[in-house]
Amino acid sequence: VPWYIWVYTSNINEASTDAEVNLVLYGHNGKSDNIKLRSKSDAFEAGQCDEFKVDIVDVGTPFKLRVSYDDKKFFSPWHLDRIEMEDLKTKKQYKFHCGRWLSKLHDDKQVIRELPAEGPGISRPLPVVKYMVNVYTGKKTNAETDANVFINIFGECGDTGERPLEYSLKDGNKFERNKIDSFIIEAVSLKQIRKIRIGHDGSNPGAGWFLDKVVVHPEDQHYESATFGCNRWLAVDEDDGQLVRELTLTTTAQHLDKTTYNIRIKTGDIFQAGTDADVYLKIFGESGDTDKIQLRTANNTSNKFERGRTDHFTFEFDDLGKIEHIIIGHNAKNFEARWFLDWIEIDIPMRGELYRFVCNRWLDKNEGDGKIELDLIPSDIIKKSHAIPYEVTVFTGDKSGARTDADVFIQMYGLNGKTEEIILKNKSALFERKSVDKFKIEAPDIGQIQKIRIGHNSEKFGSAWYLEKVLIQRHLNEEPEKRKRGFKSGRSQRLSQISATDPNVEEYWFVCRQWFDKSSGDKTTVRELLPTDEQGNVLSDRQELTYEVHVFTSDKSGAGTVANVFLTIYGASEDTGERELQQSKTNRNKFERNQEDVFEIKAAALGKLKKIKIRHDDSNTGSAWYLDRVEITDPETNQKYHFVCQKWLATDKDDGLISREIPALENKALRLAAARESSARSSVDYGLEMKTIATTYKISVITSNEFGSGTNANVYIIIFGENNDTGKVPLVTSKTYSDPFDRGHTDEFEIEAMDIGEPKKIKIGHDDSGFRPDWFLERVEIDVPKFGRIWIFPCGKWLSISKGDCQLEVELYPQTMAIEVYTPHVSYEIKVFTSNVSGAGTDANVHIEIYGVEKTTGQVMLCGKTDRKGKFRTDSVDTFVLELEDVGKDIEKIRIGHDNRGFGASWHLDHVEIRRLDKNQKTKTFIFSCRRWLAKGEDDGSIVRDLLSEKGQLQVPERYNECEETNTQDEPGGS
Repeated sequence: VPWYIWVYTSNINEASTDAEVNLVLYGHNGKSDNIKLRSKSDAFEAGQCDEFKVDIVDVGTPFKLRVSYDDKKFFSPWHLDRIEMEDLKTKKQYKFHCGRWLSKLHDDKQVIRELPAEGPGISRPLPVVKYMVNVYTGKKTNAETDANVFINIFGECGDTGERPLEYSLKDGNKFERNKIDSFIIEAVSLKQIRKIRIGHDGSNPGAGWFLDKVVVHPEDQHYESATFGCNRWLAVDEDDGQLVRELTLTTTAQHLDKTTYNIRIKTGDIFQAGTDADVYLKIFGESGDTDKIQLRTANNTSNKFERGRTDHFTFEFDDLGKIEHIIIGHNAKNFEARWFLDWIEIDIPMRGELYRFVCNRWLDKNEGDGKIELDLIPSDIIKKSHAIPYEVTVFTGDKSGARTDADVFIQMYGLNGKTEEIILKNKSALFERKSVDKFKIEAPDIGQIQKIRIGHNSEKFGSAWYLEKVLIQRHLNEEPEKRKRGFKSGRSQRLSQISATDPNVEEYWFVCRQWFDKSSGDKTTVRELLPTDEQGNVLSDRQELTYEVHVFTSDKSGAGTVANVFLTIYGASEDTGERELQQSKTNRNKFERNQEDVFEIKAAALGKLKKIKIRHDDSNTGSAWYLDRVEITDPETNQKYHFVCQKWLATDKDDGLISREIPALENKALRLAAARESSARSSVDYGLEMKTIATTYKISVITSNEFGSGTNANVYIIIFGENNDTGKVPLVTSKTYSDPFDRGHTDEFEIEAMDIGEPKKIKIGHDDSGFRPDWFLERVEIDVPKFGRIWIFPCGKWLSISKGDCQLEVELYPQTMAIEVYTPHVSYEIKVFTSNVSGAGTDANVHIEIYGVEKTTGQVMLCGKTDRKGKFRTDSVDTFVLELEDVGKDIEKIRIGHDNRGFGASWHLDHVEIRRLDKNQKTKTFIFSCRRWLAKGEDDGSIVRDLLSEKGQLQVPERYNECEETNTQDEPGGS
């Protein structure tokens, strides 16, 4: 809206100024941006009226005007008589009387004045009110500050704007430890006060400040005093590193009332793109805007806005609503002030929105249009999963040695799911003896909390910890009675209580009073806690059970392991989290060949067991492990669950995986497999049954072709599906390269998981180990044959502590338009019987194609390069379970052959068996006899043969035993 503005400078001695004057207009529809009245050489002279024409956002009928000026020049006082304004659309005129100094030398030494509006539609102008602001500095050591402190008070009628707290009414230095300072702030009446924003500029050594609280007393007796509790640091090296805090009227959980804004700013990767200037940001939303945010302290680096760097910042504000635009700029100070800004991202987990602002230009007085401040609108708005805030308060006990140096994590389980494992960290010293540490966690709404897992995984000196209790607070999303009715059957008691000071907050107590220490007591560093009251009385009738876990290592040569083994047990809706299998009840040396080890795991009752995840850390020489099976007994029902593995967990054997998810086999499947074993007189194989239950995720990891982009660090991935996640899976053995993650490589991996569903996002990262850990990840592709889809996750960034955004882990979302769709695949068990004739084995790569009545699978390799070793030996049976296109219920023929590569490529194939399961888990086997050479120098010289399906069941001769790995002498054609 266009306005005329007339500024009347008083006609008194020294009334003029040559400073830049700023206005902010407040109306019933909101407030304007900062309006700069740029001074002409003869503007704002004594007794003079200066006219300006400006465009102002429609604020409705105005009720006040804030006037200030830039007091960079100390001797530039100004005596303002009044300001008059006319809305050129409505022709309505408004007056704002002042008649006071804006000066550091005169009057009350203030350079900011608020003026009530007079004019059409205003029956009674609002009064100008004095607010007494009492600031309480805390009692903590080094709580005081010498920095410049400011405050903005928000009320029913606007805000005061940012005001410096310069002149304390109390004697002595301001903001000293355990001191109360009082200040007067004059403003047009705010009516009911709602919140404040208080902070400092971080200037001077020792700027860190511990603020206890702020109390604001209005001169207007119609409105009550307002108390704003803080009890937190405003310091770059304490707590969350923030120098500015928004405080609402004191409630139970201050963290819950604020919305977190995660800001990422990318400096361009061109010559001299970085800046040493002071950068600021202002965010404008449909429900409000921020003050000018000084971007002083990045989360990920101390040297901000360097060339090619992405800097992270975190702030908390009231919910601004949908972001409409932002202003970003710098003050052009310092020698290297010029800045090339690439882009900005603002992630708001509580809104499930990520805003991207593309800039790709200089902010420099000597480049382009010379602008050092830009107004940007979103170039893209990405919808993400919503999160809600949880406030977690951890009480460390008052015992000798109770403190810990370890990284403590928490995981919450609710009626609607679980959170990830979340490290509880900030910049302060944490988990000291008798300390109370608060954390804000943003995570999915998991519903009513059923239990938590908390602990650490450190064995280092000083890691032992005595936990007294944990308090978790969250907003109550339902009425208490509805929440109560939503409890699971058998859990009729309330597991939470409503806060005594805030009826919209529910509280969960978890009293622990136990040690977390690997070297004493029960040697446990991770515990599950059920809800209690504050005194420690258990509120749930759910029991903690002791599950007996039997781990059977195979009788294969070299089957035992000395690595550290970890197990997660999954029930119908919850899991135990990962537990180390530390102390065997049956053997001093665990996991030896042909050995049964028994362990006990304490956990809240899981109900019917669904699957396990078992892995080892590949530590020490001899970590390869052949796991036969795991059996777990439920102490409540005495039911035994069977988890059949029959695979290596080794980087250099089988498929190279050291982590496996194994489903619980139903009794029906066990009986069918046992019947098969009896009829075939060969060892039982459950691979097809498990493949049918599980889902295979084929992961392609594409490393950039940029110089130095490869890594030799240990890489891992987590796939988050619509139902669950895989947990952290190490990507160790590539199917395509012996040295994975090299520059320009596409490395392929396979993992099997249950109950995950379609991938919704992934996390991928590395541990920063090795002599070249920096890694430029181009993208990740995930192919799920069972679903017939390929998801593409673009990345295009460094995972490095010194490059890009200095992060070792990245969260990626699939590119919606790039999902590839094909016909879903089914599982086939393919058994290949190599003959018992001299030189029958082959070193070549074997391929197969399966034909139905109308369809074919196409040619596929039976195994990759990395798991080729030991296959197709003389007088052996090799079993493969592949997911291929469904050719129909009957298999007519197969085409099998090899590529004739290797020293002993000639191969004598006896026969092939292919087995499938139908929807009722009934098995059907197709047999294809060969009993011929596939060799250039034998028989008819063919290396590919078509084999027709035989009628009836072939009785397998006893000589065909599952391939054992023994130290036999190599033969021609054997691997």
